[in-house]
Amino acid sequence: MTRLRRLVATAAVVAVPLISGCQGSGDVAASASPEAAVSARPAASSAAVGKTQADVVSDARFATTGFDGGLRLAKDPYKRDCVVYATALSTGIPGKGELVATVSKLEKRGWRLDGPISMAEGTYLESGEWSVILGVGAVPDQAKEQSAPYTGALAFGASGKCKRSADPATAPPLPPTLPSTS
Repeated sequence: MTRLRRLVATAAVVAVPLISGCQGSGDVAASASPEAAVSARPAASSAAVGKTQADVVSDARFATTGFDGGLRLAKDPYKRDCVVYATALSTGIPGKGELVATVSKLEKRGWRLDGPISMAEGTYLESGEWSVILGVGAVPDQAKEQSAPYTGALAFGASGKCKRSADPATAPPLPPTLPSTS
């Protein structure tokens, strides 16, 4: 990915959770137990089997425990089961030290770096079929009011290979069943 594309991706990851104004924990966060959020053990699903969305949220909560503003999740507008947008807020502007600490905690949960730890271009990690981009910096101007009193943020944007949950109203009909021959 070119430097410009990475910068745009990082900016989008930072802005989406903050601008959306979602400050609740959401259904996914509720499924992540407090014990899972503070344990250094990998999430319930190993990388070989594949992480669920709840596992990724649990990993994000664990990795951002040092941020005093907590972790805010944003709902994916497309309601995909394979996306997590979150922002960890801080009263100060996070620097490389906070980014390195977050990466270290994610590595304890089974994530591996996919490139350098970069303040300018975003930091990329992978676990199984999931990828995450992390970025740190000041809260964007358009989100300062919603984020007060916090001035800094770590953005966490993850996506994985999974299928979108089927809406029963639009799902194709099941094929007819054949009579049993036994």
